[in-house]
Amino acid sequence: TLQLSAAVFHSSMDDMQVPANVPGGFPTIDTLFYNAATARRQGAEMEARWQPVEGLSLTGSVSWLDTQFQDLMLEGTDRADQAFPNAPEWTASFGINYRHASGVFASGMFSYADATYSQIGSPEATALETRKVLSARVGYAWGNASIYLFGSNLLDEDYALLRVDNTSLGLPLVGKAAPPCLVGIGCELRW
Repeated sequence: TLQLSAAVFHSSMDDMQVPANVPGGFPTIDTLFYNAATARRQGAEMEARWQPVEGLSLTGSVSWLDTQFQDLMLEGTDRADQAFPNAPEWTASFGINYRHASGVFASGMFSYADATYSQIGSPEATALETRKVLSARVGYAWGNASIYLFGSNLLDEDYALLRVDNTSLGLPLVGKAAPPCLVGIGCELRW
């Protein structure tokens, strides 16, 4: 079987609420919400799921997102034409899942997200890299139990999930790093 789906969207927003740090305040704690007079977002996404044989399925998706503040002034800086924070332009994923009647199973997922940024008032300092993440699992299931070997971030990609600009306080840039490559053994019991 093959299933395909697609969507195209466009929306214009008036008085969109935008969080921004208070000048001289502690970033992410001292935050004000501004209203962007106008903003827009548009995009497209496609998804596919294919089951070529019993027990094997392949999935994939790709999406494009274009965002823009059209009228936004923050702390004396015109942010018109700036993209929304945490809104990567391109994202994609590909997955494979196999389950045999004997109980053996395996799955893998590769995902990609384009570069973006964390804080609207500091897009250059809080820039986030592209992300390429590969995760997999292989194991055996019987009855209500399974045991498996798993791996996440198998490419050992080094990227940030979040960056916060504290330079206005004389403090360094801080953030949250992605978890490193992790390999382990797991088990599940269902009742």
